[in-house]
Amino acid sequence: IAAPASPLDLEAYEGRLVTVTGLSYVSGNWSIPANTTPNNVIVTDGSGHDITIRLFVGSSASTVPNYPITVTGIFSQSDNLTPFDSAYAIMPRNDADVISAPLYNYAAWTALHWPSETDPNIIGFAADPDNDGIFNGMEQALGLDPKAATTSPYLTLLGAAGSLAFSHPRTKDPASDVTLLYEWSLDLQSWYGSGADVGGVIVVFAEDSVDNTPADYDIVSSHASVIAGSPPAVFIRFRATK
Repeated sequence: IAAPASPLDLEAYEGRLVTVTGLSYVSGNWSIPANTTPNNVIVTDGSGHDITIRLFVGSSASTVPNYPITVTGIFSQSDNLTPFDSAYAIMPRNDADVISAPLYNYAAWTALHWPSETDPNIIGFAADPDNDGIFNGMEQALGLDPKAATTSPYLTLLGAAGSLAFSHPRTKDPASDVTLLYEWSLDLQSWYGSGADVGGVIVVFAEDSVDNTPADYDIVSSHASVIAGSPPAVFIRFRATK
């Protein structure tokens, strides 16, 4: 259904089975409640219209979807105050009523760049078919082109006492099974995540800003700070995992 022009038009749908497409997540917990109090999930159609998906005891639409989604359900209202023109919601009956967007993962990314290719030396996570020293997994995480060698530096560093600021590209389309990690080390042998306490030395990472104006990727600016201890040197790295 399209968004009705006025609340009065919504009354025409009450009690009917409706389908709404192209809904993105806004807020709420997608889970079937343990009691009679429903869980509400707010979604938006991208045109300024927020829609409530109401999950009641008795519904079997329990699988958390991958957005954007198409939802079919009973159009209901829980407003008991005059003029009875609010608190409308869609109640899906089961998982079949909720159609998720196709999952975008590393395999989908490789299929996009190399349709029908099966050679692990080309599509493998650790492969580097364009021979630029950046393996495919990192190319995906950074939003780079795995079929064109990256010739310019993709990591910018700016050091200061007790802190190191850095920026790098990050994909606008993250794969669900690829994670970009920041890690630090005292000896280039053992590596730790943000906030780890290593012999009284603690280093934390923080994201400062994201520039989303480039067409192919975002530029992320972050910094690492030593918040405890006085190590002679601290090393940082970032890596992609799957």
